[in-house]
Amino acid sequence: MNKLVAILMSVMLIVSLAGCGVSSPGSSGQGTISPSELFTDEPLTGEITVSAFDSIFAENFLLEAAALFEEMHPGTTVTIDTFSAMPEMRTGQATGGGQIAVMQIEDDPQARADYINRISAALMGGGGPDILAMDVLPIDRFARSGFLVDLSSYMDADPDFNRDDFRTNIFDAAELDGGLWFVPLDFSFEYYTFDSTLIPAGQASSFGPGSAFSLAELMEIAAPLHDGSALLFNQPEFAAFGGPGGRRGGMFRTLLGEDFSSFINLENRTAHFDDGRFVGLLNSIREYASHGYIPPAIGGTPDLDQIMRFSTQDQPTERVFYKSNSSGMLRMDFMRGLTENQMFMTGGGGMGTITDDDLIAGIAANTDGSIPFTFTQGYAINSNSPNQRLAWEFIKFLLSHEMQTSTNMLMVATPVRLSAVEPVAERFFSGGIFRGQQGAVGQPATMSDEARAAMNAYLEAADFMARQINTLNIRDSIVDDMITAEVSLFFDGSKTADEVASSLQSRVGLYLSE
Repeated sequence: MNKLVAILMSVMLIVSLAGCGVSSPGSSGQGTISPSELFTDEPLTGEITVSAFDSIFAENFLLEAAALFEEMHPGTTVTIDTFSAMPEMRTGQATGGGQIAVMQIEDDPQARADYINRISAALMGGGGPDILAMDVLPIDRFARSGFLVDLSSYMDADPDFNRDDFRTNIFDAAELDGGLWFVPLDFSFEYYTFDSTLIPAGQASSFGPGSAFSLAELMEIAAPLHDGSALLFNQPEFAAFGGPGGRRGGMFRTLLGEDFSSFINLENRTAHFDDGRFVGLLNSIREYASHGYIPPAIGGTPDLDQIMRFSTQDQPTERVFYKSNSSGMLRMDFMRGLTENQMFMTGGGGMGTITDDDLIAGIAANTDGSIPFTFTQGYAINSNSPNQRLAWEFIKFLLSHEMQTSTNMLMVATPVRLSAVEPVAERFFSGGIFRGQQGAVGQPATMSDEARAAMNAYLEAADFMARQINTLNIRDSIVDDMITAEVSLFFDGSKTADEVASSLQSRVGLYLSE
């Protein structure tokens, strides 16, 4: 009997800097150390601390890396500090037999706020950890306040670092104001699939891994074809919970994210909720739901009992024109029907829908045509650090083939090192990762010819899509939290769209002007 493993991650990584203004770094801040000081023949020595809020993605990986690094460089000490609570796990019986395991990551905004305030205070006082995981910390504010080292100069000057070993467009996309203030270890992206039985071949001729679409564009294609027998989109109009990276909000989240800069300009610190466009966005989504194009709003956070019930549902029966998902699920699209596929992953809004006829429509784009990415692990060097050389060498080690293929690097995303992509895919397509049979790093996985052909097709499609990435959508999570709180009142009927827009203009405008 196949073992089924379902994973639902309700992660709300919402940055809260309330009550903690960010100013210029302390006088002890050193900024970017010159290459002549950084790259010497002297043995590495000293101590550094790496701080991360997110335990599930970072802790085991960083602890493994620290132990290996200290063994390679006697005389060094790497201390790992992580702060979030580990998730609750539960196992049970899946429909049709077999075991199912569910992991839920609870949101803890207060713990996150306390962590950010602590780090901010330390940085402003001229201290703080040597390496910062930018999982919940505000990249833009810390970079523009001088708290972070520009790592692009280190990459360019380090004779042992070759950018061509990596997905360089991810590094380029992560730059802000001409500098690379953190290094993403991995990346993921959103993509759309379409039901090939619902959209005529002629209208789908522009679809494929090499294409990019905003959801607004896709809806224009499908709306005239809708006859009431299928949903247009698999996401609800609004959801109070969501997936990794704090991406919550259902269809609302998607459409807002595609055109975020039209409503908020973080660089100029201005809000634009009162010009009619935000009201139009809310009303258009409500109209989609009233016509039966999308599922209704979902409130609250599901508990593990609800998740277990969702994960053990009967055979899907509903057709949907378009579905969205994160690139971690792209492997599953190419693993359908393989005997090695012993994993069933559930995601927001996709349960109960037929997927056998789904094909790739394209990678998700912003309305301006740019293609964004997200990350689970990314690291910056504190400009106050007295041992930036050791900090940089440790980040380089995190980018090594050994660590990029580590089984402790949770592969909901894709490693940025090119040589690591295929070995990680092999663990999935061989089925070994689902049976706990990881194998030694660098050892080819045993898989059928059918599975290897599917893996090669996946790698080609994923490469087509990843090459298009050219931006990192910079968001302010305090603003995101304000929007979520207000918009939930619209979708539950407590406020009109005009009332929500007016309140957001006042609240967000005041926050941005501080």
